[in-house]
Amino acid sequence: MIINVKHIFLSLTTAVLIGACTAAPVPQADGTAQAEHPRRSALVPGVVNINVSEELAEELASGSLQTKSADVNSALCRLGAVKIERVFPDAGEWEPRHREAGLHRWFRIEFDPDSVPVTKAAEDLTSIPGVVSAEPERRIRKASYFNDPRASQQWAFYNHGYTPTKYAEGCDINVQNVWDTFTAGSSEVIVAVLDEGVQLNHEDLAPVCIPAGKNGSQSFIFGRTGSNIPVGDHGTHVAGIIAAVNNNGVGISSVAGGSDGKGGVRILSLAILMDDPEDPEKTIGGYTENAFVWAADHGALIANNSWGYVYDSEEDAMRGGIDDRLADAINYFIKYAGCDVKGNQLPNSLMKGGLVTFAAGNDEYRLGWPAAFDPVVAVGALASNYQRAHYTNYGNWVDICAPGGDLKLGPGILSSIANNEYASYQGTSMACPMVSGVAALLVSYYGGPGFTVNMLKERLIRGANKDKAPADLGPRLDALGAFAYGGKAAPDAPQGLTVDVSANTATYTWNVTPDSDDVKAYGYQMLVSDKKEALTALIPGSVPQGVKAKEVEGGYKKLGETVSGQFTGLEFTKQYYAAVSAYDYLGHISAVSAVVPFVTGENNPPIIEPKTPGDYVLKAYQTPAYRFYVIDPDGHKLNVDFSDESGACSISALLPDVDVIITGVKAPAGKYKATLTATDKYGAATAYSFQYEILPNHTPVLLKAAENVVFESKSATLKLNIPDYIYDEDEEPLKFKLSSSNTNAVTVSAKDNIVTVSAAGYGQSTIDVVASDVSGTSCDLEFQVLVRDPSLPVELFPVPVKKDLNIRPKEAGKLDVSISNKAGAVVFSGSADVTPFDPLVVDLSGQASGTYFVKLKGCGLDDSYNIVKI
Repeated sequence: MIINVKHIFLSLTTAVLIGACTAAPVPQADGTAQAEHPRRSALVPGVVNINVSEELAEELASGSLQTKSADVNSALCRLGAVKIERVFPDAGEWEPRHREAGLHRWFRIEFDPDSVPVTKAAEDLTSIPGVVSAEPERRIRKASYFNDPRASQQWAFYNHGYTPTKYAEGCDINVQNVWDTFTAGSSEVIVAVLDEGVQLNHEDLAPVCIPAGKNGSQSFIFGRTGSNIPVGDHGTHVAGIIAAVNNNGVGISSVAGGSDGKGGVRILSLAILMDDPEDPEKTIGGYTENAFVWAADHGALIANNSWGYVYDSEEDAMRGGIDDRLADAINYFIKYAGCDVKGNQLPNSLMKGGLVTFAAGNDEYRLGWPAAFDPVVAVGALASNYQRAHYTNYGNWVDICAPGGDLKLGPGILSSIANNEYASYQGTSMACPMVSGVAALLVSYYGGPGFTVNMLKERLIRGANKDKAPADLGPRLDALGAFAYGGKAAPDAPQGLTVDVSANTATYTWNVTPDSDDVKAYGYQMLVSDKKEALTALIPGSVPQGVKAKEVEGGYKKLGETVSGQFTGLEFTKQYYAAVSAYDYLGHISAVSAVVPFVTGENNPPIIEPKTPGDYVLKAYQTPAYRFYVIDPDGHKLNVDFSDESGACSISALLPDVDVIITGVKAPAGKYKATLTATDKYGAATAYSFQYEILPNHTPVLLKAAENVVFESKSATLKLNIPDYIYDEDEEPLKFKLSSSNTNAVTVSAKDNIVTVSAAGYGQSTIDVVASDVSGTSCDLEFQVLVRDPSLPVELFPVPVKKDLNIRPKEAGKLDVSISNKAGAVVFSGSADVTPFDPLVVDLSGQASGTYFVKLKGCGLDDSYNIVKI
């Protein structure tokens, strides 16, 4: 069954009823007439499908609403029937096969949805002579969750446990060895994708998509049947998992997308559902059963179905089942795919019969349909850490599980979507094409005359892995396991063994070993002993006392290449004997190889070499790193120790590089000794000593004073290059502490060695720049900044004045001042040398309140000004 992505609504256009009957509401038990009101239902209103006898099928074949049967005419009239047609249209050359399968006896009746509930209509129709069964049209929907596109690695193909909380090593479909050893997919295999329409010209799918046309991809969507296929993200995503072109430098990889950049298995897009363009929250379904028949009649051997029925509740699903006409269509595909009209395998077909896969559904239900239909392969979903995906349906009816992603636990599944884009989705919709893709690989390799769908299904299911498979979800899809299934022969004994010795490490190298039924060995067992007879008499698979063994996987090595592995930790200067055995994926073990003698060497001490040239001399402010190259020639694990007389040193080791970091300020000036020691796990050690010198620190000094500054604009700035004013003999970058006594008038900032003074408003401020070195010694640079109004030749402040009157001229010089009251009496007379930074201050505290006249002469002034004394 399916996740609750969308509720599906379909509007069926009614036609004018031919004939004299009219539709009437169905009487209810209380005697009143009541019609079924539209609601979000799992059933399509106004549609019932019937299976009829041969005789009645002939009557209804014309599509006329008037038949020779009075019972049929009466029932159609009561329903307000507007249309009757064959569910499976005439198939031309395939019609005899369709009739043998009974497909011609299925008819779809469309009627006024307000006349009667579909369940009541189906019940009434079954009472008509000649009607074998009647069933409503159940809605379908996609079996995946949607989320925004994002980049992601395709962990489902190879999961090496990226992040332990989200990934588990080996939780994948184990397909890479299949690509390497067996096949990456053949263009002779066609997989039908019954889903949303696939973007047939997608950049990563175009070479493998069968074009839409008379005998190609088709749409079976209600009201949109034919070769014009509505494209959807979901269908394109499913197709990409199966067959996106591998090794073409574009987009993603897929399960069966070939290996030469040209493509592998082919995709037949059969659109059976789409988003409603008038309401994206709704889905429009289609003639699903016809799609299965089309797939069988047009070369498909596998039918992928990442969709399922809509149910209102789990209880509804538990009471559910598969529609009979869909069951007939699925059985038709399973029986006749790859066959001629008479049901015999076609000469050019790789398989007799077709495999149908279905997504189990995403409702967390104990049952889901049509996936629970026994002849199909029901697929549950795994998260990236072996856990059952939170959304998947489950139960003993689920045949197999595969990665479907779980965004609550980790990543989704990356694949193609419409408009040449890519996105990660989660759902049993993503797990299902994993299974279809592996099935396509099996057909590509094993297919041919006599190969049947039952053989395929047996390999697929019985070759799956029960290890770490969640309960009620079937075994885990295992591509290599499916290919290895049924193999009985052990690999040949390995050949070409050689041993290279370094101290107490022995490196074995041997040829990739053939296997008669698996092409090559899956893995190897390296063997070592100090007694030759322990290996020559060894029984395959056993490891007797006195023999050490180590497993080595064959990886992606091909026949004709070599495999290597190491034994470490052997005793030094001792005689040993080496051998190798091989095993296949099912655990069949070969005889041992020829035995090769070798002698281990002596333990060599570590090597320490300086990599930083020059003398180790630094200034107090410096923190240099001196690099040393530290290795063990025998490859043994090393422990690195360090001693230092000054306490100013630390080390950072990322072998083979060791950095000795000296922080000059942490120790007094002087010469010191340090020693670096490397010791291997067996006790062999090497020490390297060196001297370094920390030079004396010098205090920064003032070169010259900064002049006071007058700004005549509130947007004026001044930049001072501090090295012009302050000198540090050590040439170290100094740190600055800045202050402004009046930030309303002037602000100050620094970047690198440049101090910027900026006007903020009218007024005067003292700027202080304290430059400090790493030892904390400092030098002070102080100056005045005045921001004045350029329109005023002189500033008299404060006004009104209570005590001291400040007189600040624009220019420096001698200034004569005379202050008189309104009566003309002089209350102050005098002169002084003044500057903009040293104004003349006159004490008026002894004067009465009132208006005074200030006469100024000098400093560019010769004028009188009024002030108010309070």
